[in-house]
Amino acid sequence: MLDKVQDLPYIGELLMTVSENWMSVTGIHNIASIFLGLIIVLIVVFEPLGLYGFWIRTKIYWKTWPF
Repeated sequence: MLDKVQDLPYIGELLMTVSENWMSVTGIHNIASIFLGLIIVLIVVFEPLGLYGFWIRTKIYWKTWPF
């Protein structure tokens, strides 16, 4: 997998440098956990009711869809 990451244009070397310098022994494999954490934080910040609030807004939209 690491060979594929290095071959990415523009960000391959950057990802490898970040992985080697600041991540644990497993390196780039931790990036999935980091992205999951960022997604959870963004949901909490921008959608205070969480996924339930998104579900409520979607239901209301589709109930009134034909306007």
